Amino acid sequence: MILLDSSVRKAEFLRWAVKELCLVDHVSVVVSRAELLGRDPKWRSSIQVIVSRAFGKPAVVCECASPLLEIGGLLIVSDPPLSAKLPRWDPLWLEKLGMVAEETENVVGRFQVLRQVRACPENYPRRVGVPSKNPLF
Repeated sequence: MILLDSSVRKAEFLRWAVKELCLVDHVSVVVSRAELLGRDPKWRSSIQVIVSRAFGKPAVVCECASPLLEIGGLLIVSDPPLSAKLPRWDPLWLEKLGMVAEETENVVGRFQVLRQVRACPENYPRRVGVPSKNPLF
């Protein structure tokens, strides 16, 4: 398992927690931006499952995750309650990133599951900060 955070301070806490839980042999902590990892050949299309809090608009989360997912990989994102404006996951833009939304059942809390059905186009992710400043959808 890989834990990713761009904050050195937060990553230090994660490393401490991993050590305290005796998970050092199974969990790595990476300090980086997802936009940078998505451009790195070592990481691109290499991850089976990404679990994420909604750290931005759906377009930001998808653009940062899609380049990292292998074909068939899943992105599982926490989603706001049903009272939030819907739809949040634009199928046309998901398709441009090579993703499709999976049907999810409402349980305690809400999650959206997206599947990477084809490789993310090479022009994504855009430069660091651009996805959040200018979301795709």
